[in-house]
Amino acid sequence: MPRHKKTRLLDVEFYIDAAERHGDISDGDHEPGDLCVFLRRMWAHLTPEQRLAFARDPQVHDTLTAVVDVEELLLELPI
Repeated sequence: MPRHKKTRLLDVEFYIDAAERHGDISDGDHEPGDLCVFLRRMWAHLTPEQRLAFARDPQVHDTLTAVVDVEELLLELPI
């Protein structure tokens, strides 16, 4: 098997593309649904420290602050 095919499963863009293509060949709602499933399954594999690092990522943090008080939520964390 060519090297690029082996590493595709390690590239997040592979999963984003798969969700987009699934939406294209079926009901368009499959794309956001697939992305939600992928995120929830990935989340289940993260440690609390990794989840916190994700929440503190500048791009994620900026989006979250548009809808919630992230700094207040960070103060509530036991870690």
